[in-house]
Amino acid sequence: MVILRFAPEGEAATRLTLSHLGWGSSGEWPQARAYFEKAWPNVLGQLQRRFETGQPQDWTAWRAQLKQWHAQEAAKNKQ
Repeated sequence: MVILRFAPEGEAATRLTLSHLGWGSSGEWPQARAYFEKAWPNVLGQLQRRFETGQPQDWTAWRAQLKQWHAQEAAKNKQ
């Protein structure tokens, strides 16, 4: 579960608090948590740029890369 809280911080700023809850401790949970610990700063940086510039993020290249990674993992698992 991801909770985002937005609070005004003066005239021209907003404080964002992110809580990512519900983690398990066994199986693939530690890897998932490690992934998101690395990913959230990038995601939040992109969100900040979106609000600062008014321009949406183009996710086309990222989605293509993600599909490629999934295909590679699927091929590994078939071996």
